[in-house]
Amino acid sequence: MNVLTVEELREMMICVCDRVAAEERRLCELDSFVGDGDHGVTAARGFRAVKKVLESKRYQSMEELLDEAAETLSETMGGAIGPIFGS
Repeated sequence: MNVLTVEELREMMICVCDRVAAEERRLCELDSFVGDGDHGVTAARGFRAVKKVLESKRYQSMEELLDEAAETLSETMGGAIGPIFGS
């Protein structure tokens, strides 16, 4: 049985952060159909901040890693979306 390590989770999360940031323009375009068109900017800002935090240290547990990522998203993404993603 393969078990995901904390380091593997950290690397996966960094890849997610890169992917969301890379899709900033597309997310804005999609949001413009139903909203004000800024979701890509907000999401990219939050996930870039998470990447910076995740790259700055090593984590002892998955809980610690996920808690820090959630807190960072909540703090850096404005409006309601930060707490939603943070949750």
